[in-house]
Amino acid sequence: MSTMVKTEDGNALSLNLLGKAEIILLMELVQESLTCETLEQFSAIINKLGNLICFDHCISGFAAMENGGLKTYDIVYSSYPDGWLKVYEGSGYHNIDPIVRENFTRFGLQYWKDTYREHTPPKKFLMESGDFNLKEGYTAGTRNRKGSEGSIFSISGSFLKREKRVEIALGIIAPHLHNSMLRICNETKRQKAKISVREKDVLSWLKEGKSSWDISGILNVSEATVNFHIKNIMQKLDTVNRAQSVAKAIEIGVIDI
Repeated sequence: MSTMVKTEDGNALSLNLLGKAEIILLMELVQESLTCETLEQFSAIINKLGNLICFDHCISGFAAMENGGLKTYDIVYSSYPDGWLKVYEGSGYHNIDPIVRENFTRFGLQYWKDTYREHTPPKKFLMESGDFNLKEGYTAGTRNRKGSEGSIFSISGSFLKREKRVEIALGIIAPHLHNSMLRICNETKRQKAKISVREKDVLSWLKEGKSSWDISGILNVSEATVNFHIKNIMQKLDTVNRAQSVAKAIEIGVIDI
């Protein structure tokens, strides 16, 4: 397996930053997410993720998007303080929260402090979130191909500092958690897509972290042909990037983990 992995936003990170035990645990989480169909199973995965990443709270959900805004916003799982959720909902903070806005705009991995520096939220928001010790955190999201729906996955913790190893883990697990939530909400089709043999070959090499140029050399085809296959794969799987395509292909059994 390649020692490089790409996050949802396309950044390449080295698996060498993770220890052997951490890689094994991460692969176990991926495997468990592939068969996750209930909220109880999802909760168990989140609890196990806490053995890899030190966080206090987690929240995840889906939003339907329309005309560049959020049409609906539904929480699937939350271990956030009830008090904060009441304040958040009562104050309509989802309309001004830069983390939420950034997630449903670009769907990349974001470290909260970076986002706050670029898009400073109102002081009241920062003070009230600070009262619940929600200052440090990461958020990742995935959208469907049409851009009509997307997920959000956030973790927060007193000791959750910016670390490459955390970004590697979230970059790998986030697409799988997205698929797990889809199954929980009965919003995914479990049928296998009609992926060709050559497309399976491309997916298998994408899983190994290979670039289009790498795959073109391995399969002895042009780079443009590889990109054509990848485009077809994303259309068939209703995905928007390579990481999500690999996650979906594994989830529906097109390729092996």
